[in-house]
Amino acid sequence: MSCAQYGDCCLDAPWFVSEQQRLGASAFSCESFDNTNVYMMSSCPPEWKDPHTRFHCEHPDTSYRDPLSEVPITSHRTNITYRNRHCAFCHRDLDADSSELWPIYFSCENALINLDNDIINYLVYNTTALSWTLDITENPELLIFRDVRSSRHVYSCRVWVEASEALRALLRTCDSSAVVTCPEDWTDKGVRVQCEAYTAHMCLSGVVYRNHYCGVCNNNGSFNGSDCVELGPRLRTTVSPDFTVLLDWHRLNERDVCQRETETYDPFTRTCRSVFEYAAPEDYTRASENETSASSLDTCFKIQLEPAEYYVQDNVTMAVFIPAHNRTLQLQEYRIGNDSRLTMCLPEFGADDEEEYSQGLGYITLVGLSLSIGFLILHLFAFGLTPRLHNLSSMNLACLSVTLLLVYCSFFGSVSLKETGIPCVSIAVIIHYSLLASFFWMLTIAYDINRVLRVATTKLLVSTGRHWHRFGVYCLWSWIVPAVIVGVALAAEFSSDGVLEYVRPGYGVSECWFDSGRALLTFIVGPLSVVMILNAVLFFWSACIIYTSTSELKNTSRTHRDFRLYCRLALIMGLTWIVGLVAAFVDNIVVWYAFVILNTLQGLFIFLAFTCTQKVWQELRPYRQTQAYAPSPATMYT
Repeated sequence: MSCAQYGDCCLDAPWFVSEQQRLGASAFSCESFDNTNVYMMSSCPPEWKDPHTRFHCEHPDTSYRDPLSEVPITSHRTNITYRNRHCAFCHRDLDADSSELWPIYFSCENALINLDNDIINYLVYNTTALSWTLDITENPELLIFRDVRSSRHVYSCRVWVEASEALRALLRTCDSSAVVTCPEDWTDKGVRVQCEAYTAHMCLSGVVYRNHYCGVCNNNGSFNGSDCVELGPRLRTTVSPDFTVLLDWHRLNERDVCQRETETYDPFTRTCRSVFEYAAPEDYTRASENETSASSLDTCFKIQLEPAEYYVQDNVTMAVFIPAHNRTLQLQEYRIGNDSRLTMCLPEFGADDEEEYSQGLGYITLVGLSLSIGFLILHLFAFGLTPRLHNLSSMNLACLSVTLLLVYCSFFGSVSLKETGIPCVSIAVIIHYSLLASFFWMLTIAYDINRVLRVATTKLLVSTGRHWHRFGVYCLWSWIVPAVIVGVALAAEFSSDGVLEYVRPGYGVSECWFDSGRALLTFIVGPLSVVMILNAVLFFWSACIIYTSTSELKNTSRTHRDFRLYCRLALIMGLTWIVGLVAAFVDNIVVWYAFVILNTLQGLFIFLAFTCTQKVWQELRPYRQTQAYAPSPATMYT
């Protein structure tokens, strides 16, 4: 469920609707259970008629006289947690197969009973004290330790409920101690309205406030709070994660551009705009005598545009056009102030289009990665079954396949996680390392191909064998350097130093990846750019060597063969990632689609180009007598 249902959306959330975010508008309440604060459905819908069920839902018995009726219950069908079974019943979400009661625990003073016995058999509810007691008067031998000087056999018990590990993944944490309203004697209506309008927790001296305005009105108009430490695991908001998140620093930068929580980023004009809700009517002039009083502006958050940012499109209807947003506003959708600035409702800035594009890229990502994972496994399986084809080239390619397989599988893992936390951070680090390792193996392969071609053409030598020493050097380079880069990123993650803190990755803050555009540029885009520049140089160098050595052969078949060879070289050197760099810089949706298609299918391309060859198929058919041959260092590449 999104923040719209829970009523805790920030201003820039795509689900933000001001009517839903007002204090008390949500049907969920923040309930505390043994130091855990969770959003729960704690009231019946208005149309529910049975007063008995409504009373027990909205006035729960915290002494748990009837545990099965009073403990919280979570529906696996809707992922909603109810305060008790009465609330689930009135919402028609109570089902024996899909509803799970929270476990209930009893802790009784000085009563260490034999664990082989069932404590439930000796629990008695005291209707006078409204609490549970442990009565073992008839079975005193159950005590392991007891005071022989006392004949007491009745002990008071503490009762509590706690969600199981499996249930915790479905819960939405909250802070029941947060200050969410202004004092009654606070006179500034605008601040009061803003305090009750949205959620963006701020902290000062250990006190949590719902947002900046709640801090202002509860601190005599002066508030210098800061962002709070995360209250608990947060539900991730990515609808359909796609491969573009690996390189797209624009969306991260936009998130960090506006430093004040009362501002939102306008991607059309690339500026931060102040967001407000309350404004005195005398601040405005009527655009027309016929302006209705029931304007949509009365119930939304607003931004203001300068006079140069709009113009009147129709003098009859008084419709105005905003070129930067490519949007027309009707009379009831705006007001023009005495300073000629236009006030309008806060737009979603193309959120629907962006979500549509993201979902399309997400589907392509999931399909492409699924295919690549399967075909990379087949490639490695074929590699293991063809030991006679093992040489330096094929071992390099196998290492690249392993890194890509790790990238794809860990990306799938990040998609499956529903909330941030330690698992999400771990997966982000794994993706970071495996992605860098794949880049460096591409560089290693590009260098090795160029080295083999230079040796073959200048010294007329074609060496055979596996070259274990050289392969060991390649492994040290391709596995250790990425680890060093990730180590620096981790140091920045936990550093308070000014320089490192500037490029802090923010692993797992909002998703299982980076949360900082600067860090993404430093630790991913930067290394990738260097590798791709070197690979492009090595590719053209190698292509020139091949072209020069075959220039005397001009027949069509040779031309087609060289073209296929160049394509395979570009693939193995990872030049398809250059498309990703271009997409990241121009931020064009068409280029992003090309990047996602080319790179999520890289495993499939490797299988088709380097596994589906005659030599490999011959090795996989031991019953067929094959002609002996000596594999060259470029067997798997060419």
